Amino acid sequence: ALSEEDNERRVELLFELIALYQDVERLPMEDMVIATYQRIVSIAPTDVRALDDLATRYEDRQRYVELVDVLARKVEITEDPAELLVLFKRIADLYVEHVRSEADAIGVLERMLELDPSNMEVIRRLREIYQRRHDSERLYRTYQRELELVAGGERLDVLVELANLATDQLFRHDEAAGW
Repeated sequence: ALSEEDNERRVELLFELIALYQDVERLPMEDMVIATYQRIVSIAPTDVRALDDLATRYEDRQRYVELVDVLARKVEITEDPAELLVLFKRIADLYVEHVRSEADAIGVLERMLELDPSNMEVIRRLREIYQRRHDSERLYRTYQRELELVAGGERLDVLVELANLATDQLFRHDEAAGW
């Protein structure tokens, strides 16, 4: 097993190798650049510079599944709640817009709500996904969350939706009467 000092030196050398691969006077070797960043991350999984650069490479090449993977690694090493929310939003956007996996986006959006329970943007995004997926139970719970946060005319709209869901899809007539 190599010492931490040895690993740091290996990472430094790999960054130097990346510089050579990117030398404009030579033939660019983008695949080698990505492979080298991957090697750095395998040696130093918390190297933010390598993770950020690898994320940029994947985004530039539209390799969205790999990009999500790198961003998920960043989530693991991030402690700042505000930065976590930014990462989660980006991952959720990638799942919905590029990876086409609303199921995976749901988990990320739910984690966002754990950090920020009153985030209406996330609640409404979940609501839209549950509507498209015809997931009446989760849609109902999402409307309940939304009801706690809205007032006025918006509140009335949410109450009507809750009552309709309870009556027409979930057959909870006793709950519908309460709304």
